[in-house]
This record gives sequence, C-alpha cells and structure tokens, in this order.
Amino acid sequence: MGVGESDNIQRTPSAAQNETIGTAGLAFTWHDKRRRLDADIDSNLSHLNYFHHTYSDEVIGNFLGKVRASLVPQLLYWDVSDNFGQTRLSPLAAITPANRENVNYVSTGPDLTIGALGSTELGIAGRYAKATYQKSPLDNERISGTIALVRHFTLASAISLNVLDERIRYKDSFENPNYKRQQAYVRYATGGSRTFLAADLG
Repeated sequence: MGVGESDNIQRTPSAAQNETIGTAGLAFTWHDKRRRLDADIDSNLSHLNYFHHTYSDEVIGNFLGKVRASLVPQLLYWDVSDNFGQTRLSPLAAITPANRENVNYVSTGPDLTIGALGSTELGIAGRYAKATYQKSPLDNERISGTIALVRHFTLASAISLNVLDERIRYKDSFENPNYKRQQAYVRYATGGSRTFLAADLG
C-alpha cells in the first residue's frame, strides 16, 4: 500500500492539476506441476484511488495465467489461459488514465494427441477465445481448430504439417467486419539445454 503525488496528473502543457493517488497492490505467483494439473500464474495488480477525483478509481497491472488439466493422460488435455493488462487508446498521446484501457483475453479448449508414445503423432486442438476492451469497440470472440501431423526425430526435435482454421466475430461488426483465417504450414522445431529454434514455412 502507498500514496503518490503528481503535480500534473493530466500531462497537459498548461493548467496543470495536482492529484494525490492512493494505491493498494497485490502480487501473486503460482507455479505447480502435478500428474493431472500444470499451472503457471503470475499476477501484479494495483487499485488506484484519486483523492481529488480527477479520474475514477481503476485497477491496473498484469495477470498472466495458464492452467492445463490432464483429463486422460497422454491423450486428452484441457487448457485455460487468461491475459489481463493495459494498452493506449492513442499511441501518440501521453500515458494518462484517460488514455489507457484495460484489455482482457481469455482462451479455453481441448488438446487431443493420438499416438503420443510413438515417433509419429496426430494432434487436434480446438479453442474458444474472447477479447474484452474497456473502451474501444473491439470486443470479439474467436473459434479456432488446428490439426498437426508430427514426426519426432529425437525428444527435442520434430517436423510437423499444420492446418489452422479460425473465425473472428466482433461485437460491433459494423465498425469491425467479421472475418476468417486459414493457415497451412510446415514447422521444424529443435532445442537443446539452453536454446530453442522453430521455423515455419507455408
């Protein structure tokens, strides 16, 4: 918890306004790997209170989280991820509470792997994702599916043929027309104790 002071909270070239800001922050980290659950969560959030009411109270910071549940070991998994943060409304203007907004992106869906114990496997994944913007008319939903045929040369290197189909639907489809995206590419990935390399062609 803390208190801050600004002599120009609105970052204006003239008629500067003072503001006192009270802050209450929370940092949270959880990394856990079990037989049925794999979790990586990092969070650093702060609640800001503007004593002179120049701006409304707000929550800023970041939340990054991903949880993978093993429904059927080596075969079927379910992923849930969330990414919360801020972005500028106008990239050329100064950063102030009036020129930033919270953005949240959440995604969930299954991963199915057939033949995981052999050198060749088939991976099928589906995802539903939702992006939410505090102010911008960019809220959207995404539905995607991926099929990958993977050939492992070693535990650390593999080549795969990948096909992706994705559909994006905006809440305000007049300002932002809906669209579809398809991809087909070959990926080669290899790694060592300290390095990882992946190359896509398609």
